[in-house]
Amino acid sequence: MKKVLVIAGFDPSCGAGGCHDIKILNMLGVYGAFIQTALTIQNTQKVEAVKSIDGDFFLRQAEFILKDIQFDAVKIGMLGNEDIAEKLIFLIKKYNLKNIVLDPVIKSTSEKDLITKEGLILMRDKLIRLCSIITPNLNEAEILTETKLMNIDDLKLAHSKLISLGVNNSVIKGGHFPSKYAIDSFCNGKEFILTLSKKHISTDKIHGTGCTYSSLLSGFLAKGLNSKDAFFKTKKVINYMLKNQLLKVGNSDLSMNIIGTTNG
Repeated sequence: MKKVLVIAGFDPSCGAGGCHDIKILNMLGVYGAFIQTALTIQNTQKVEAVKSIDGDFFLRQAEFILKDIQFDAVKIGMLGNEDIAEKLIFLIKKYNLKNIVLDPVIKSTSEKDLITKEGLILMRDKLIRLCSIITPNLNEAEILTETKLMNIDDLKLAHSKLISLGVNNSVIKGGHFPSKYAIDSFCNGKEFILTLSKKHISTDKIHGTGCTYSSLLSGFLAKGLNSKDAFFKTKKVINYMLKNQLLKVGNSDLSMNIIGTTNG
């Protein structure tokens, strides 16, 4: 069985964060292990508070697992602070981790900071270059590249800036574009690929779409797909999930109902 190491925060609603990542990987028939970076007080509607775990404890968690299991891919989500980011960089180098998907979690949908300013700088300047693919949404891409994303030319420029930071491949998730289409884009430094899909529901009202996207990518990389093929496969699966498998679980928010498994 292919194995993915998830490094992320804990969401008690299990609609996002590491617990949700494990559900997505299980759906793909991939084994997932989960190392926590932070505890949160949140539900499907908002993040109320964040408490990062101790950096040394995080390191001990990771090393104990990495000495036991050899992983085919890594999915990085919420880091919380610079201490966790620094220790993660150390781990990636020491254990020669591969197929690393970085979902650069910066703020929650409810505008709660999920990484410190120092941690964000460390992510941008040192962590990104160690990763195989980065998957920011529009807001995260704007912050990382200092580029306002209003049209396709802006997207191309943002991808160019992300690649210049040292990552091999970049995906910008466009579900928040102010249009009836979700415009997701991919770049590997040589080619720029744009995909359009009609929105069936506003992603602003769905909890955990970003985690779902990056988890799918990591699962497909673990199963041997290259980054471009994993991008197309992820886009296809998440479109299906958004269109057909929604479950209202909170007072005003929607989370994805993960049913069954797939060998796709």
